[in-house]
This record gives sequence, structure tokens and C-alpha cells, in this order.
Amino acid sequence: MPSYLLGPGLVVVFATFVGVACGGSETPEDPPPVCYASHPVPDGGLVRNLRTEEWADLVVRSYREGGEASQNCVGDNLQWRATDDACDVHEPDDEPPPGAIPLTEESIIVGRSDTAARKPVWVITHHFEDGDGFGPVALTERSPEGVAVRAIGTLRMPLQRARLRLRESGGQEFVVADAERCPPEEDEDAPDPPADVADGEETGEEEEEPTCIRYARILPVVGDQLMSPEIRNRAGHCLGSNQVWLSREQTVALENGWERRFRLAASMEFRGGSVIIHEQVTAEDSDPRDPGRPSRLFRTTDSDRVVTLRRGGMRSSGLPLFERAVRAHGSTQLPIAESNRDREQSGSGH
Repeated sequence: MPSYLLGPGLVVVFATFVGVACGGSETPEDPPPVCYASHPVPDGGLVRNLRTEEWADLVVRSYREGGEASQNCVGDNLQWRATDDACDVHEPDDEPPPGAIPLTEESIIVGRSDTAARKPVWVITHHFEDGDGFGPVALTERSPEGVAVRAIGTLRMPLQRARLRLRESGGQEFVVADAERCPPEEDEDAPDPPADVADGEETGEEEEEPTCIRYARILPVVGDQLMSPEIRNRAGHCLGSNQVWLSREQTVALENGWERRFRLAASMEFRGGSVIIHEQVTAEDSDPRDPGRPSRLFRTTDSDRVVTLRRGGMRSSGLPLFERAVRAHGSTQLPIAESNRDREQSGSGH
């Protein structure tokens, strides 16, 4: 089996399928690893955890702390592929590609699984302008002799509270990554507010706490690849990328001058080879001209949709609930349960 030395203890093994004949039958061997690093266990010792630089040296080619990386361990260039413009949801057309960044300890995120020997690992080699990270993601497997990359792909995610987890459903493995993107914190060196504001004088508007969004990406393990297929409906129409929103919100203006805020809370369940996404959207109405007035519940909607892996990509049983709720109730209905007095105060009497 040919192999090539790429770095200290790092070997890339190219796929060669070997059958061993014995008594007229063939016993299949485990598929060769995509990449491999030798870390033998000392006699009588225990398998030790790899250091962050060892994970990076395994997943990217020519790793050097403080340096930049442009290829994964196989030698493939690290290139971002944007979602097809024909999809309902895709990245902005004018978004520039990510730029390479120096690699540090914070560039390596090691995930978890139900088996201690198998771990997903993400090496953040590039940054987008919005702060998202991008780089190779690998499914690794530890043995007493070393550590192997069993599948490899690329991943784009926010960097705050980023997590990776290997999940299994009906014999199908998925690497699931989730993270948050939060508004930037206020600069501590910024000038103090005017004295009248600092002393508690009302400004006419109440400042709301900035909210974070959280989403996940689902990467099915297919052979030696961590796929990032676009999600399509049953008819084959592209809905968007392999991104699943877990929490987000959006405020829209109503015709009467009020505002309606939609909030999403979602979770994922892995069962029977599919991903079941439980979604709840809450909509509340408020009058921005009367910030002291409590918000009023308009509607709470729950829905489940199923995402399954099919040849050529992933299929969703329906549209995400958040998009459906905003389209249906974003600007066409007045606040719920208004009295005549409320209508007069809110300007919605017509």
C-alpha cells in the first residue's frame, strides 16, 4: 500500500482496497485512513490525549504554529463553496471569500462522540468578514498505534461557543456542529454617556439587550467524506444550505405602526436514519411609541420537520417554520385581541 510522509509522524494513505483470500472466501479489511499519524502507546502505558498542535498537524498539511494553511492533509485546497444562487436561501452574492489567518491553539476545536476513540476535529484556517470561521473538519479515530482521519470535509461556523458532536441515527453517522454569533460588546474605552442620560433621564426609548443567533450544520458521513449537501424539498427544489437555525429572531413593522417580533427556539433529534427538527415560533406585538407598555402575545406555533439523507443530498419534509411564520403573519395582521380603546391608541382603527 503506497504512502507518503508529509510531516513529523504524519502519513497520508491513499485508498487501496485489499481482499484476503482464505478458503475461497474474502474477508474485507477496514478501509484505509484518509490520513494517519503514528502515536504508539509506550509498553504498559495508556493512550494519551493529543495536544492541539498534534490535531492540527494531522488535519492540515504543512502545519506551523503562527503560520497559515491552504490545504488539508490530503493536499486538497481549502476553498469555500457558496450555496447555489437558485436556492431559496443563500449567501449574499457580493460576499468575499474568507481570508487565511495564523493558526493558534484557539484554531483547533475537538468535539465529542459516544465513543471516546472517535472525535470530530475542526481546524479554523480562514475567517469571513462577518466573523465566521472556515476550515477543514475531520472525523478521527484513535488506536494504540496512532490516530487516523476516517472522513474529511470543510465547515463554516460562527466562533462563539462552537461545538462538534458525532451523532448516529439508523446506522448513518452525522457530524453536527453548532455555534453562536452575538453582537459585538460595547467598547470599554468608549466615551461616557451625557450626564443627563447617565443620571437616569429618559431618552424616550428603552435599550433592548442584544440577542445572539445560534445555528447548526449537519454533515453526513459518506465513505471518507464529510458532506455539506444542500437541503432540498421532496420535489428536488433547493431550500438552502445544510444549516439549521436553533435560535433567531426578527422584528417586522405592522401597518398600524406596531411591531411584531418573531422568536425561534429549535432542537434536533436523531432517529431512524433521519434528523427530526422540533421548531417553535413565538410572535409578540408591541407599540414602539409606548415602550413602557408590555408586549402582547400574538401567536405560538409548533412544528416538526424531517430531514433525511438521500442520494444527491438531503431532503426536508417542509419549509422551516420560522420562514413560514414570518411570511404568513409578518405584516398582514393587526395585534391580537385589541379593544376599541387599544385600536384608537395604536392607530389601528381602520
